[in-house]
Amino acid sequence: MKLRWIIPVALLIPLRLSATDTPVGARVATITISPREITVLHLRPEFESTIRMPEEITSVILGSPGEFKAEHNEGEPEYVYVKPITKDAAQSNLLIATKSGQHVTLELVSDGAGVTSQSQPVDFLIEYRASRSFLIAGDSGATAIPYRGFSEPALADVARVPANAPRALLALIPRQSHAQSQSCV
Repeated sequence: MKLRWIIPVALLIPLRLSATDTPVGARVATITISPREITVLHLRPEFESTIRMPEEITSVILGSPGEFKAEHNEGEPEYVYVKPITKDAAQSNLLIATKSGQHVTLELVSDGAGVTSQSQPVDFLIEYRASRSFLIAGDSGATAIPYRGFSEPALADVARVPANAPRALLALIPRQSHAQSQSCV
């Protein structure tokens, strides 16, 4: 009975010891979209990297289609899959545009299949997030209303101050109203 288990184990141990592939370090990153920055994406042959955008992707442009492969599927509108298709070291760029007009630029770097260095992990997932702001983005179809200045009654309405306001604040209101009327002229 024990002999039945010893034979398969004896056959598998030498196979495990002869494996020379070193494990690959993996990296998962979340990055805020910035049109002025270029993200470096470290790739390795036989590994696929995923890029997730915060909204639907409208365009994917690959600089060197002979060295890298980039796939985008309408069924998964927020994802791009990238991998090197050559075993040699390669470098290229990738541009991604989203539905709202945001653009992301990536530099694709593959050290090749022969590299055993663990200094640079493979980017398995890069997740982009929209930049956050205190300002609310306006509609692109909104029309601008020209500034014509304030009339004196409008200034009087704006300058209503509670009776319990500090005296220093009350002293500033006439000066502010005067400065406003000078800039409207």
